[in-house]
Amino acid sequence: MHSQRKISSSFVFVSLIVAGASALGMKLFHFTPLVLGIVPLLVCGVLRPQLILVAAMTLAPFTASLTGENLQDTSSVALFGVSDILLLIAIPGFIVQAAQRANHLSLGKMAVPTLGFLGVGLLSFYLNLGQMHHLALNYFAGFMRTAQVLLFVPLTFAVCDWDVKEVRMIVRGYILGVSFMAFVGVLAFAAGTRNGLYILGCQKNLVGLALAMGALLAIAALTHTDSGVDKNRSTPPETLGFTRGFLAVVAVLCSVALLFSLSRGAWLGMVAGLIPVSLMRRRGAVFAGILLAIAIGLFVVQKMLPDEAAEYMTDISANRLSNYDRIDRAQAAWRRFQSSPYVGDGFRARRDFLPHNLEATLLAENGAIGTLLFAWILVAMIRICLVGRRTFAGDPLRETLAIMVVSSLVCIVAQSQFDPFWRRGPLWIPWAGAGLMVAMLKNEAEGQRQRRKRVDAEAEREYWLRRAEARRQRLERLRGAESTQGEA
Repeated sequence: MHSQRKISSSFVFVSLIVAGASALGMKLFHFTPLVLGIVPLLVCGVLRPQLILVAAMTLAPFTASLTGENLQDTSSVALFGVSDILLLIAIPGFIVQAAQRANHLSLGKMAVPTLGFLGVGLLSFYLNLGQMHHLALNYFAGFMRTAQVLLFVPLTFAVCDWDVKEVRMIVRGYILGVSFMAFVGVLAFAAGTRNGLYILGCQKNLVGLALAMGALLAIAALTHTDSGVDKNRSTPPETLGFTRGFLAVVAVLCSVALLFSLSRGAWLGMVAGLIPVSLMRRRGAVFAGILLAIAIGLFVVQKMLPDEAAEYMTDISANRLSNYDRIDRAQAAWRRFQSSPYVGDGFRARRDFLPHNLEATLLAENGAIGTLLFAWILVAMIRICLVGRRTFAGDPLRETLAIMVVSSLVCIVAQSQFDPFWRRGPLWIPWAGAGLMVAMLKNEAEGQRQRRKRVDAEAEREYWLRRAEARRQRLERLRGAESTQGEA
């Protein structure tokens, strides 16, 4: 195990800096030989893909496209961010570890519905080829983006040979990354940004979603209590490595920046994500307190906004252009679903008119069959995390991760009722987390089997020792009886 770890995390960090500087240099000076600066990072991708994935998750909140699209144009499926590039760099290492750990090439309960959903998607794409004309490749890019998030991201995290230090780095990395985004957001608001946080090249709803997940993760970690630990578990409990004071600062900072983002869908997602946290932590009072704080915060923020932005916060009527546009797109999605109710239109809806609703998108693109399979995937993810929470009860790191996956999934589903179902950035959190949970549960099962083997081997050894001792005692008794008879 872990034989592939032949380089240090410092080397990976330096390689990231060198690769970034080389890419920037090529863009500024058009000096092609600078491309060689990415070579050390490619080596890291082969030898230690785990740390490349850690970097990808740390940078997941920053979804600015490297292809130069307008930051408010979320309809393009050709958007590539830094995390997408890092995931590609990790592919060689993933292939190496998949060959070495074939028994880990699994998504657990998610496997059947995921493969079924993607299979229906391919069938739908094939059946609708005649209506795509010269845009077939563009529509297929939508399928590939979906396959990336639903299949490749969780599978990569499930296969890689993680140790607890690297799992901790993933959680800590996202917290630190989103804390930086929250800090920039607060500064931007203080500097006069009052119409939504379009910061760091990211659209305000993506910023809001990333911040909501950061706040939820910090709250889930803060509300952890030292419950009983299963003594039969093969892995000891592990801490997150942050003080409670720091986590409290992160929770407040992300929540404040979330209010400043003016992302109404993310506000709803935050509230929805708090429900599973409060239920699983049994902290109803904390949930009520946070809701009260959010309500007060929204009131205060509204008083600080210009009239147009303040009106936007509360105006949910169909008369507003943005709201009417969402209704119009939902109706277009319904018409597309009616034209192909079973398997959908082959991933055309998101590029043709981008429905601002998850269910409308699924029905239009994948039909009733695909929608049911997608719901099955979500249920399977939650079941995996509930098993993980029971298995790692009392573990501040792993149990918090299980709760975070569920809460972030609920957050995304709630937010996606009013905005596009994001296919990158914050969306990676539940899918990568589910893959990690599959990996950790499999490692725990293997640890339990090895432990049982050791126990069985020790029991067998003791059995044969007892038999040998009993035989020795019988021989001694026989010798004693023979000597007694000889004397008589």
